[in-house]
Amino acid sequence: LTRTSLSATAGFHQMRVEHVLRQALDIRLSVATEAIRSGSVHVDGKCVMQPSYQLLLGAQRLSLDGIEVDTSKVFHRLLLFNKPRGSVCVSAKDERSIFRLLPPHQQHPNLSFFGRLDR
Repeated sequence: LTRTSLSATAGFHQMRVEHVLRQALDIRLSVATEAIRSGSVHVDGKCVMQPSYQLLLGAQRLSLDGIEVDTSKVFHRLLLFNKPRGSVCVSAKDERSIFRLLPPHQQHPNLSFFGRLDR
């Protein structure tokens, strides 16, 4: 199977390796990027030098300096959301935050927003 067909048939998710490292190891994105560019990161035994490399979560092994990284708790979910007027894209601590509008089962500490949300 190809990566694309494996992802589609088995329900695996692709995610940038820099973001997987950031979440799995609770490190800054810049630290993850530096580790990747230095040649310290391997996927299935092969050195990965591009932070944008798409890791197939649950199907590929990730290691940093020869030590396997546990990716089982890495959060990967995409929600399509139309921001209501008056809500804002800020921390969930703000009463007007879009994150407060989500039902509890869709809330997660690593949830963030992206895209053009101001128009």
